Amino acid sequence: MTPSTFIALAAALVSAAPGVATSSTASVPTGELLIICSEDGAEVTIDGAVAGSTPLPVLTLASGPHRVEITQPGTEPFMTIIEVRPDRLNRLEVRLIPQAIWAPIAVGEPGIETGRQGHTPIITRWWFWGVVAAIGAVIVVTGVQLSGGDDFVPGGELGSTDTSTWDRF
Repeated sequence: MTPSTFIALAAALVSAAPGVATSSTASVPTGELLIICSEDGAEVTIDGAVAGSTPLPVLTLASGPHRVEITQPGTEPFMTIIEVRPDRLNRLEVRLIPQAIWAPIAVGEPGIETGRQGHTPIITRWWFWGVVAAIGAVIVVTGVQLSGGDDFVPGGELGSTDTSTWDRF
């Protein structure tokens, strides 16, 4: 396809889009819209009709609100409502964002180094943490028993057993 054929085809698509001014709708106030996109080849849809792929020439649209959608495989779709003001160049700058890739990773999945296939680490088991808690409790109880227990005498007024000073309060 030659560049001139491509331009003629793109112009035909743009002029066929809803809201695009033609000679029969010339009495309707119009404005120009320049769409600048970070990605070449993204499909632009205006008011539900395909206007072409980026980069687009300046579009002449009827003044008023227009729904603009820009999509490209591998990026998040973009959608906005733009108010085209009459007798001026309206600019819309869009930066398409790459799609997030969410893939669950299971332990033992091929390609992930886990040792044995399907092996789950012991620290992810509920019973492991139960055993750790039980051992901790045994250590605390043994420490209290070995300390003697009765040797503790609090200092200061709280440790006083003399009841004659109680009436101070």
